Amino acid sequence: MRMCNISTVLNDAGNKYINGYKPRQNVGANVYPMIEAAIKRFEPSQISPVDKSTKEGLMHRICKLCGILPHDVRKGSTAPMSFFEDVANSLGLSPLGEETKHGLAKHIVKSLDQKWDKSCYSDGGTVTQIALERIEKGLRLSGRQETNKKQSVHFPTEIPFDKIQLSIDRIDRDGPAPHKASHTYDVVVNDRSYPPPAVVAFALEEMGHQIVSPGTIRAGKGTRAFKLLADAGFEPVSKHTVPTDDDEILENRVNDLLLNSDLLDEAFTGSDTPPDKSEKTASSYKRNAGVIATILRLAGGTCELCLAAAPFRRPDGHLYLEVHHVQFLAEGGLDNTKNAVALCPNCHCRCHYSEETQPLADRLYRQVNRLKKPSSGF
Repeated sequence: MRMCNISTVLNDAGNKYINGYKPRQNVGANVYPMIEAAIKRFEPSQISPVDKSTKEGLMHRICKLCGILPHDVRKGSTAPMSFFEDVANSLGLSPLGEETKHGLAKHIVKSLDQKWDKSCYSDGGTVTQIALERIEKGLRLSGRQETNKKQSVHFPTEIPFDKIQLSIDRIDRDGPAPHKASHTYDVVVNDRSYPPPAVVAFALEEMGHQIVSPGTIRAGKGTRAFKLLADAGFEPVSKHTVPTDDDEILENRVNDLLLNSDLLDEAFTGSDTPPDKSEKTASSYKRNAGVIATILRLAGGTCELCLAAAPFRRPDGHLYLEVHHVQFLAEGGLDNTKNAVALCPNCHCRCHYSEETQPLADRLYRQVNRLKKPSSGF
């Protein structure tokens, strides 16, 4: 706690706060000047200020303009998705469908009446410093003043299952307001999606803990709120990995996941239960974009059966392979990485329509180590 207090004073002075100790924003009135005086006794070289011309400097200023807790750049000088989520929430922006970092940044820039063009993003989908500069400019033109987030959330060690259920019941009844819909993760219960910050905020109220202001709780991967939900049996899931039977949505999600690696956990494997069947004119199965994207990445552009290179590139530049379920979904196969491979179109057709279906499946089980052969066979 003491180190977090020091971080607060450093952050208020425009300096980098101590790594691993985020500002608490509730330093006592008597303690603050004591810390400030102690810091002033250091040599200037021992206090590393944030370079205001860098991405990190821009992000810190934007956080203050939005009244949100500070964010740091990630490895590779990239702004994290949580940063854009917090900015969007502070502006009262609603998610625009399947949101990516690139899409959310564009949404923010345009909402501030600033220009979004190719200079705002790189080929890999990274949001550039120019985009951040336009966000800052738009915020200042809208009359925003730099300030520090005042409310801090004091999380309990756990949130009981019944309190989260009461929170979900409340959202079913009244909606998530004043909290906004989530951009990246949802709590999914009975095929219904709920924004994690709202679920946690209302659960804290049910516990008599505190009333949380909108935009205060972060519930992305690795946050305290995420862990509390997971520990209670309500682990948030990426919006991009919610199964769908809509081919267009599925393709869009796969493209987003391939372009934005931070949207998908490296350990993602998919579900261990058979996918739900949906009824249209013909039956189909709800597929998980996360499984498809993971398999394509693992294959690295090589057919996992014949071991030949992918036959061509798609318009977006990715090598074309097709994801095949070794045990067919129609035969009870699972939609996860232990039952899926990436194949060239020719091998994919062979696995479905040739007289070698079973021998080819056996060959895949021998060649691809991650596959798990079902104990009951085919």
